[in-house]
Amino acid sequence: MSSLSQSEHWNNQRTRSFCQQTVSIAQNVQALEHFYRRTDALAPLSPTQIVVGSIQHPSTGLYQVWISTNGWDVICLSARRSVVQADADRRAIKVILGSQDIYNEEKVAALFALLAAESDEEPQPLPDRVIRQICEAIQRTVVSRSEAHKWK
Repeated sequence: MSSLSQSEHWNNQRTRSFCQQTVSIAQNVQALEHFYRRTDALAPLSPTQIVVGSIQHPSTGLYQVWISTNGWDVICLSARRSVVQADADRRAIKVILGSQDIYNEEKVAALFALLAAESDEEPQPLPDRVIRQICEAIQRTVVSRSEAHKWK
């Protein structure tokens, strides 16, 4: 193997295969299931990791709150005119993710329904380049944390 560590080499392989894929997520349940079957095995996030964030949509200017369940998906849950409201949505998601309620499908579904109902507008799809940037940032964070953990 080259001068790359095994984890760096593995990460580069995952990045290369990921960057060749279309990262937009369909709303069709079958398409989603197919996406996750195809990507979960090499995904940067483990099944117990979920990332929550917000980003200002480049076209609408709305602050969209998103989650990623495997590091290669970005699912927008709300769109807010105010960054303060987007932060409140993000915090609400983090509260449920950090509690036992994450295992209660009804509570999670209720939160997602509330976010959709209170959203200023329906979230719009993010451009592929933005999704790629988010996914690459997630991947860099996971790799840097795993490398840091190795040195402890």
